[in-house]
Amino acid sequence: MGLERPITPMQDLSAQDYKLIKALFLNLFGLVLPKTIPPVAKTRSLQFFNEHGVTDLARTISLWQETKATSAFQPLTDIFTVNHTSFFRENAHFNYLSQTALPAIAPVQLPRPDRQLRMWSAAAASGEEAFSLLFAAHQYYGDPFWEMEAGVLATDISSEMLRKGYSGQFQNERLQKIAPQIFQSYTHKQSEDRFQFIEKVREKILFRWFNLASAKFPFKQRFHIIFCRNVILYFSEARRITLLENIFNALEPGGVCLSACLK
Repeated sequence: MGLERPITPMQDLSAQDYKLIKALFLNLFGLVLPKTIPPVAKTRSLQFFNEHGVTDLARTISLWQETKATSAFQPLTDIFTVNHTSFFRENAHFNYLSQTALPAIAPVQLPRPDRQLRMWSAAAASGEEAFSLLFAAHQYYGDPFWEMEAGVLATDISSEMLRKGYSGQFQNERLQKIAPQIFQSYTHKQSEDRFQFIEKVREKILFRWFNLASAKFPFKQRFHIIFCRNVILYFSEARRITLLENIFNALEPGGVCLSACLK
C-alpha cells in the first residue's frame, strides 16, 4: 500500500493569488478590494487556506465561482470585508431621520394601525447602525414606538458580524455614543464591561445574510427608510448603478435612502 503524499501548506500569497481573491470578491459581491493585500488579511487568509487544505488556489477559487458556494469561503469574507462601524456614526443622518424624514413618512399623528415603519440597514456589520436606527425612531415616536408595527432588517455578507449583532451584546466603550437614558433603560449588564440590549429592543431587528450584488432583491414589502452608506464606496462603478437601482426599487413611494456621497 502506497503512502499518501503529505499536503504542502501554502507559505505565502503571491500577487497573482491576491489578484484571484480580488476577482472573486468583485464577481460575487461587486466589491473592490484594496490594490495590495493588508498584512493582517494576508496572515489570516493563509491560515484559512492551510486549515482547509487548499494547495491550488486558482482551482479552488474557480470552483467557488462556478458553484457560487459562498458558505465555503465565508471566513474569507469575514477577513476581507470592512466592518468599521459605531453607534450613531455620522449623527447628522440620524437627526435627519428623526426630525425630518419620519415626520414626513409616518407622522406621529397617524392612527397607530396605519403607522408602519420598515427600515433596512443594508450593510449592518455588527449591528450598531441597526440599533441606532431604532433609537432614532424612538426619539421621534417616544415609548409608543415599541408597540408600533416597526422594525429594522439588518443585512451583511459577514456571518461573524451578523452573529455579533444578533447577540445584542457590546463592550461598554462602544456604547458611549448612545444617550444615557437609552443605556439605563434598554440595556442590562452581562459582565464587568459588557452590556446587552433588552429583548424588547433586540426583537425589533431581524439579522440576515444578504448579498447586495444580487441581481434582484427578494423583499416582499418595500422599505420606508434605507441606510446604505459607506459600503457603496467599495463597489465597482458598474455595480453601484445596479445597486442604487435595486435600492430605489425597494423603497416605498416617498421613502428615504441615505447613502455615501460619490464623486
